[in-house]
Amino acid sequence: MSRNNLFKSLFYSMNYSQELETLRREHLAAVDDFDFKLAQDLSIRIKKLEQGLKKSSSKSNIEFLETSRKIRSLADYETHQYETDRLEIEDRYNERINHLLDQQRQQLIDLENSYQLNKQRELNRPVYEVELKKNQSKKFGINHDYYMANALYQEASRIEKNYRDKRLNDCYELYIRQKIKLEKKHKKEISFLEEKRKLELQELEQNHEREQNRFENSQIVAKVRSSLYTREFPKVTRYMKPSKRSISSLTM
Repeated sequence: MSRNNLFKSLFYSMNYSQELETLRREHLAAVDDFDFKLAQDLSIRIKKLEQGLKKSSSKSNIEFLETSRKIRSLADYETHQYETDRLEIEDRYNERINHLLDQQRQQLIDLENSYQLNKQRELNRPVYEVELKKNQSKKFGINHDYYMANALYQEASRIEKNYRDKRLNDCYELYIRQKIKLEKKHKKEISFLEEKRKLELQELEQNHEREQNRFENSQIVAKVRSSLYTREFPKVTRYMKPSKRSISSLTM
C-alpha cells in the first residue's frame, strides 16, 4: 500500500469511528429529549454502521490471512533458494580450491625433483682444474714419483670438494628461493579464491536479507491495511444534535 492510500485508509477509518461516536451521542441526546422516534432511527443507523464495520473487518481479516500466507510462502521459498545457492557456492569453491591444491602439491613435487636432478648434474659436472691435476698425478705415478702423485691427487680432491660443496650450496639456495616464491604464489592463489567466495557469499547474504526485509515490510503493510482499510461502509446520514423540545411542542 502506498503512503497516500495508507493515510486515506486511516482517514476513512477515523471518520467512521467518529461518525459512530457522534450517532451514539445523538441517540443519548434524543432519549434525553424524549424523542424516541429519532432515538429509534438513530439506533437502527448505529447498528447498521456497526454491522458494516464488523463485516468489513472480518473480510479484511480473511484477506490479511490469505495475503500473509502467500507472503510467508514466498519468504520460505526465498530462504530455501538462498540455502541452495549458498551450498552451491561453497561446493563450487571447495572444488576449485581442492583442485588448485592438487596442482600446487604437484608443482612442489616437480620442483623437488628438479632440485634433485640439478644436484646430480652438479655432482657429475667436471672441474677443469681438478681434471688437470688428476692427469698430472697419474703421470707422476707412471714415473714412480708417488709422493708428487699423491700430493697432486690430494690437492685435486680438496679442490673438487670445494667446488662440489659450493655447487651444491648454490643449487640448494636456488631451490629454496624457488620454493619460497612458489609457496607465496600458491598462497595468493588460494587467498584470491577464498576472497571471491567470501564476496559472493556476502552478496548472496545481502540479497537474502533485503528480500526477507521486503517480505517483513509486506506483512506489516498487509496487517496495517487489514486494520485500517475497509472497502464497504454503510452510508449514514449525519444528524445534528437535537435541541430541547419547546413547551409548545410538548403540549401538541
